[in-house]
Amino acid sequence: MGRPWGEKFVKDKVLAFTAQEDCYIYKRPNTSVWQYFISIPNEGEERRSTKVKGNDSDITVGQVEALNVAKERYYEYKARHQAGLKAKRVKGLFDYIEKFLKQEQDRIAPNNQLDKITADTYRGRALHMKLLKKYFKNKNSKIEELDYDHLYKYPSWRKKTTCELENPIPVQPPKTNNTISAEISSFRMFFQYLEREKMISRVPIFEKNTRESMRDLRRDYLSSKQYKSSLNTLRAWTKRAPTPTQQYNRTVFYNTFLILANSMLRPGELKQLTWGDLEEATSLDKEQQKYTHIIRVRKETTKVGKARPVFSDTKEYFGRIREALNIKRVPKSPFPHVPTEWLNQPIFSRYNHPDIPMGKGLWDRGWKEIKKECGKYWAKKNVTWYSLRHTGISFHCGRQVPMLQLSRHCGTGLKYIENVYFHHEAESKATYEILSKNRKFHQRDRKFRDDQIIVGIDRLLEDIQE
Repeated sequence: MGRPWGEKFVKDKVLAFTAQEDCYIYKRPNTSVWQYFISIPNEGEERRSTKVKGNDSDITVGQVEALNVAKERYYEYKARHQAGLKAKRVKGLFDYIEKFLKQEQDRIAPNNQLDKITADTYRGRALHMKLLKKYFKNKNSKIEELDYDHLYKYPSWRKKTTCELENPIPVQPPKTNNTISAEISSFRMFFQYLEREKMISRVPIFEKNTRESMRDLRRDYLSSKQYKSSLNTLRAWTKRAPTPTQQYNRTVFYNTFLILANSMLRPGELKQLTWGDLEEATSLDKEQQKYTHIIRVRKETTKVGKARPVFSDTKEYFGRIREALNIKRVPKSPFPHVPTEWLNQPIFSRYNHPDIPMGKGLWDRGWKEIKKECGKYWAKKNVTWYSLRHTGISFHCGRQVPMLQLSRHCGTGLKYIENVYFHHEAESKATYEILSKNRKFHQRDRKFRDDQIIVGIDRLLEDIQE
């Protein structure tokens, strides 16, 4: 606790306003520099230097200049009070960034919930705050000196600035304006926080930043030829794994590649599956049940927060992962044929640690290896784990599977399916027209058209040569 203020620490006291003790100037016992005192209702008091030098033997020296400083601050505080803002602002902009991020961190939840955010959302928001610091040249300016005109020009700066200095991070122009819009959205949330805290009077306005339409933002995906070529390479890659750990990891990654393309799940949904989320599709005939099962996507694992069942031709691939985990098949049991104690365990777990899900680093390294093996088939496409979902959806758009059926299966909106997939179906439709000339494919395509399920891409392409 600081030492209490009293008359013995105040000398040469001069009131700024007659008969008002809430604002005055004074000197400390051991200095001739004038200080000011202002009492702020409900906020305490402020004592600061006026930076005006006086004279110990002549009280009039510097008095007028010091009083002007005190009065200017007093009027500023009064104006802020009348505007409903806090008068005392003793921290810089970056200090409030840390408070804002702490508040956001407290909102993190393991899955989608109302008024909560995910860890990935928080990481993005923290990165955006670093960009804001970069824009202010890493200078922690006083919040009362916030430059609204400078903030307005952020989109233009972002589009043209390249800087490799880590102050606090390097920066280069993003590929799309959507990225800039996401950053501005985080900035607005921060300034709205400052407005609620009565630190600023208004939220800054940013110059117009036109976002690309969904029709122009489709992710890259694999053609059926690129997909099949990749599978041949990945099979060989899996077989030549040098260690048991790598053998296990490659088996999981290879079958994940297949599951994503055939089930069209989002990677985030897939990675959080447990064995208990897999079921027999008892409503299908026995022949169909050899390939197809149900994946119960839980609402807490989805991007949209809604549970859905997915009929998926991926029984064989999940079976391979079960075998890689050395889980013995339970005789006469329903799919996934695992003991009861395994039902709550993650399917995609670490080697020799079946209760620990694979982490982001492991998934990233796995994809880096896959890309190294298969990139030669993908030309200049930016293919990711997510692209495999798009590969499956694009293939079925080419087959003219009804949008409503695709929308329900994939857990996304009709408008999104229409704008992002059907609008860009030229390549997938051309591929489909070529495949349709193959009698075997044509017969399969007709046989597997169903209102309830969407057959997997692998069953349609098996033994088909383009």
